[in-house]
Amino acid sequence: MKTIAVNMFYQKDRSKEHLGDIRDSYCVCHHYVDRIVEYGALPLLIPTICDEAVLQKYVDQVDGFLFIGGEDLPPALYNEEPHPESQGHKRSRPEVDAFLMKQALKSHKPILGICTGAQLLNVVQGGKLIQHVENADKHVDEQYHDAIIPEGTLMRKLTGNREFVINSAHHQAVDPHNIGEGLRVSAYAWDGTIEAIERTDNAFWLGLQFHIERHQNKDFRDNVFQQFFQAVDRCAKPVY
Repeated sequence: MKTIAVNMFYQKDRSKEHLGDIRDSYCVCHHYVDRIVEYGALPLLIPTICDEAVLQKYVDQVDGFLFIGGEDLPPALYNEEPHPESQGHKRSRPEVDAFLMKQALKSHKPILGICTGAQLLNVVQGGKLIQHVENADKHVDEQYHDAIIPEGTLMRKLTGNREFVINSAHHQAVDPHNIGEGLRVSAYAWDGTIEAIERTDNAFWLGLQFHIERHQNKDFRDNVFQQFFQAVDRCAKPVY
């Protein structure tokens, strides 16, 4: 059985302030886990623990990586000052996620980044983000809209079409003027907002700004995850 790393976020519970942090949790939305289990793989959930030795043990055990969505990445990660609309983050997640992504890239194992996960891929590869897209109201709350997919990309292979409908739930995006090293744009919205990035060679590094894990088009969703797990199968070390 293949094992897929899934990063997590830290959820504070302050419903009873006098209890402090005893009800806080490490969390992940169920759709990410559900998709991995559907394809017969084992999700290995990685908490936001700032211990690189522990994190490396997770990295060494897995066959692929799924980086989930969530809070904004700190602009300091790409050497910029915060925009007024830039939102905060909780308990060391950006540092942990950046370490995991760097180790994932070094491992040459398949990577599927979703929403913040796609942005993280770009930033770790030296790219930058738009901290607040101009028409953010058109990209939030699970709105579905058209995306354009260039020829010769993995995204075109996954959809088979020049245009496709995606679900949007973000206010930040990859900066088209600062794409990470070894990456290319493989889908963009009608307004130019980048909706997908991918590796320029045959390695499976796919960053999707939209939420494929809960996309209503099951055929499209299945195509993405099938390609991901086929890449995992190709890269997995044989067991003797």
